[in-house]
Amino acid sequence: DNYTDLYPLLKEFNCKANIFIVAGFVQTPDNLGPRAEGEFMLVEEAKELCSERVQYGLHTMYHQSYHHMTLDEIDEDMGQSKQRLDSLGIPYQPCFAYPFAAYMKDDPVKQKALFGILKKHGVRYAFKVGDRLNKMPMNKMNRLLLNRLHMNGAYSMFKFKMDLIGFIRIVQRFERILK
Repeated sequence: DNYTDLYPLLKEFNCKANIFIVAGFVQTPDNLGPRAEGEFMLVEEAKELCSERVQYGLHTMYHQSYHHMTLDEIDEDMGQSKQRLDSLGIPYQPCFAYPFAAYMKDDPVKQKALFGILKKHGVRYAFKVGDRLNKMPMNKMNRLLLNRLHMNGAYSMFKFKMDLIGFIRIVQRFERILK
């Protein structure tokens, strides 16, 4: 949980983080209670996090895969996501994380249209799960296809450190061999 687990760590170690927030999962008085997907932050908690330690990026309205959506549905989802965060007073950066790595890599025409939708909504940077670091300098990279490290609660500190220095692929190979 970003509020109960991550936030105290960020304060303790004086760190900041970027979280890609699913706008429809932020809980408000009219949108409370347990969900099949799990518990999520209250709007007050989300605002407290971003007032000190966190910058938010966009991560869709309800975490649906863009692979299963039409371009019009993607455009509507992006607009709804931004509108909800704006209405809740939750600031966000002009960046986006593709849900389920759905950046249309197998359909260049749809991918180009997707990039157009992102740009229309002011997105300057978009991240895919790549589990590798981006090569430097980044000025020659497509800023709508940046890699991001996929972190979750099952990561050990060793695995986290390996991820940060770019050796996660080696760790993953060893994990597969040892299974």
